[in-house]
Amino acid sequence: GNTLSFTVHNWGPLRPEDAPGWRGAEANLNYKAPRVCLDWLCIGPIASVTVPFAGGPYGDMRMTFTFFGKLFAMGGIGRSIPNVYDPPTPAPEWRMVYGFGIWDWRPGTLFITYYDWGPDWRAHNGVLSVGINWRF
Repeated sequence: GNTLSFTVHNWGPLRPEDAPGWRGAEANLNYKAPRVCLDWLCIGPIASVTVPFAGGPYGDMRMTFTFFGKLFAMGGIGRSIPNVYDPPTPAPEWRMVYGFGIWDWRPGTLFITYYDWGPDWRAHNGVLSVGINWRF
């Protein structure tokens, strides 16, 4: 919590003929507000602005609910920011995101997560991840 971050993502698909692949990339600026925790539940709000390299910018608000330090559910809604610049294709006005999984961040532990980054459930834009946490 209480963290400001800036990242650049390229969610693909990455094909050799599309090199360097910037058209699918996006820049994201987000702020994670301090978490509020009870005995078994933590709530962490996040506000962000994303600018796709091909498409209009959008802002969103998300909440992550963490249960017993390991299980989590995330959900949020975002809106395209009008009149900044016109996207090459019609951008959706509203965006919904959600995710859930198990992840406790300790080295040697298994994580399983699913995130659907929208813009809606029909976009089939989900990511399923399974792995093991490492420590360097």
